[in-house]
Amino acid sequence: VITAGTDDASEHVSNYVDNASYVYLGRHTVSDGYYFGARFNNVNIPNGATVNSAYLVLTQHDTYNTNQPVLLVAAHDTDNSPTFSSSNGPLDRGNQLTSAQVAWTPSAGTPGVEFQSPNIASVLQEVVNRAGWVSGNSLSVIVKDNEAAVDHRRRAWAYDGDPALAPRLVADIETGPTPPPTPTVTPTPFGFKTPTPPPTATPVPTATLDPSSRYRDAT
Repeated sequence: VITAGTDDASEHVSNYVDNASYVYLGRHTVSDGYYFGARFNNVNIPNGATVNSAYLVLTQHDTYNTNQPVLLVAAHDTDNSPTFSSSNGPLDRGNQLTSAQVAWTPSAGTPGVEFQSPNIASVLQEVVNRAGWVSGNSLSVIVKDNEAAVDHRRRAWAYDGDPALAPRLVADIETGPTPPPTPTVTPTPFGFKTPTPPPTATPVPTATLDPSSRYRDAT
């Protein structure tokens, strides 16, 4: 989610804005194409998870709603994207973008109604596949102008205009099955069997002779 006014900003070569009620997409003049950035915090996507689909969702501002600028959607190619500033804005990050970039030409909008980008799963996938990415980090989506038309601007609500209408990032991810727990083997101590002693022999009683029965020599 966006949690501060500096988490969404618009910038071209001679203007940086992060405190207006709106952000710009598209082109202002022939030489001034806008870079719009939306930084999302606490992105709960584990490292290496599969991103099935992802969309940048904006809400149309009250003005500049009919233009259909030609855009490219990318992301700041870093592990944990910082908030924007006049010295580190969306334009300043133009050479630090993901190689995955998705073309977008939004249809004419209606004030107060949401509109969304095409599927940008490949853009998010490139970031969460980084070795240093950790679930809970911040991720910045950067939308840049990709045409030469003059004054082909589009406005969307910004966090400073209404936090409830600020840019949103919606993603469907797949983390895979949870591996079964490793069984714990409890060692059983070895015991020694005490040998059973052999039974004690019962003595046989000695026969007692009756003196009267003794053999006598007859003489």
